[in-house]
Amino acid sequence: MNVNILLIVITVIMIAIVILFVWHTISIKLEIRSIIHQLEKVSDENHNHYIRINHSNHDLEKLAGLFNQKMKTDLKLKVQMDRQYHQMLQMVSGLAHDFRTPITVILGYLELMEKDGAENKEYLNAIKNRTIQLNTSVNRLYDYFRIGNRTIVQNHLLDLRVFVPKILGDLYNCLSKYGIDVNLDTECTNCTIDADEEMLSRVMENLFINAAKYNTGKTIDIKIYSGENDYLNLSVSNYATPFSKNDMERIFDLFYRKDVSRHDGSSGIGLSIVKLFVEKMSGKVFAEYVDKKFIITISFLQ
Repeated sequence: MNVNILLIVITVIMIAIVILFVWHTISIKLEIRSIIHQLEKVSDENHNHYIRINHSNHDLEKLAGLFNQKMKTDLKLKVQMDRQYHQMLQMVSGLAHDFRTPITVILGYLELMEKDGAENKEYLNAIKNRTIQLNTSVNRLYDYFRIGNRTIVQNHLLDLRVFVPKILGDLYNCLSKYGIDVNLDTECTNCTIDADEEMLSRVMENLFINAAKYNTGKTIDIKIYSGENDYLNLSVSNYATPFSKNDMERIFDLFYRKDVSRHDGSSGIGLSIVKLFVEKMSGKVFAEYVDKKFIITISFLQ
């Protein structure tokens, strides 16, 4: 009797094990089919889709996790490539415009000079100015790609109390032609940052020239001060015409110009250089328009 009961119990246990095994196998098979279906959906529709696992299985969860991580990486790479592609299109379009306009003007004045058959200083000055604009655009673009594509940032300690006046001195002639006064306010005990000297020079030059060129007032205010979380800030502000929300969102975009109808030799490269170089030096940059003033602030960890 006891033996029969024992056999029955063993039989029931074996049947239960078989049922559990079959159920587990079927569940795994169904989960694999679900994964295959989701993969086919990703392949057919080519969109952002992550694999979901309904069955608790360590190996399947790991497989899905690896696939989802690969999807995230590929999606991030795709976004970056799309952004670079559109920037390249903007660059080609911007170059076509920036090079074509001054060259057309230069050729036009040359034709007038040929017709007049005389040395005309007005025409020569116009040619010179347009050539300078073209040269500036080329140099900025060259800096953007040459320095911006550097894989190694050569940071070392720079004291902004010394560095900023040096750059202002180098730009004296350029700033003087705009009739602009510069106010430098230093509010920091330690004004030293870790930065790449060549990159920081280009950043300062573009900030100061931009503030002078588009100034609706007569002063540029430069302030060096300690920020939060061990950051040292440098802000450059000038009076300017109002900025729209779109202007502020795109102000650092390559080739973006606030007023495309203005023929002032602007290439829309300067502030792009500022953002690219500051971020390459592990700094931060942001712009704002407050009380009729356009303010750009750059920040570096000390």
